[in-house]
Amino acid sequence: MRAACLIVVMSIVAALSGCVIQPIQLRAVRPDGQPVEGVDVYRNTLGWFKIFASDDDPFVSDAEGLTGFTLFSRRTSLTVFKPGYEPRQVIVMPYAGVRAEIRGEGETTIDFDQVKGTVPIDFPLVPVTRTPIEVRVRTEAGQPVEGATVYLSTFIYLKEQGAEESRGRLPIQQVTTGPDGSAQVEFISGFMNRVVVRTPGLVSTWAELRAPRGVELVAAVRETRPVAFRVIDRKTKLPLAGAVISAGASSDGLPPDPDAFSVTTAVGGRSPEVVLARRVPLYVHVKAPWGYRDTDIHLDWRKLVEAIDPVYTVTIALPRK
Repeated sequence: MRAACLIVVMSIVAALSGCVIQPIQLRAVRPDGQPVEGVDVYRNTLGWFKIFASDDDPFVSDAEGLTGFTLFSRRTSLTVFKPGYEPRQVIVMPYAGVRAEIRGEGETTIDFDQVKGTVPIDFPLVPVTRTPIEVRVRTEAGQPVEGATVYLSTFIYLKEQGAEESRGRLPIQQVTTGPDGSAQVEFISGFMNRVVVRTPGLVSTWAELRAPRGVELVAAVRETRPVAFRVIDRKTKLPLAGAVISAGASSDGLPPDPDAFSVTTAVGGRSPEVVLARRVPLYVHVKAPWGYRDTDIHLDWRKLVEAIDPVYTVTIALPRK
């Protein structure tokens, strides 16, 4: 009963806004044309009320590779997952004149006006390939780094982010460099591949790969500086409490970075002291209190180390929304 009422409400709201509802059928096929069963399709309608946000549960293709659901005449991102296959994104455009075509990087674009609920729209799923690549780690002086931990994590790179942002990850690869400073991991097609290197006494370093290739990473000597953060209103210069300043937070499933931190400003707008490790580039993220804009701040390491203060105070002025 509740589901039926929700459908009625959604239809009324859509009608009042001029939004059109249209059924759609997608058919997942392998490169040889055979259907793919068990494909998860997540629907994320963009640019409207929260009632049309990303679905929590996917639509799943049947033995014929078919999955059916409804679309609204709003820009919609359909994200497609199936273990063993490269993830795909299907973009449905709300206006006429967009030709259905494969545009690369796993994306298909469909014109909403061309969607016919009784006519399946085919899209290919490509099997994942794994390519060995070499990661080389050296110091700033050019010496190979033995015993460095090399991680390779994968994630979906999407032009339109939705609830699918955290889905589709593969197990993290972890290896250790040998005496020559090198290690081998596998590049996985269809995903963004992120290589992260961590070594005791050295600063963590990383690189993102869109294609299989060898990569050389330079691990700098770990330098630190005690700092505190003071957050103020950009216009009034009054202190702001409740701002969260962080760096090194891991969102890709890796173990926490040993130099990561997160501190919150108190009533006087000042945060507790933290040991800041040098990074290149050196950014901190500010999660602003209500009414202010979140921001990323680049810090000048030379300015920090040349200051004579035992604990250097970094002042951050936040604009209102």
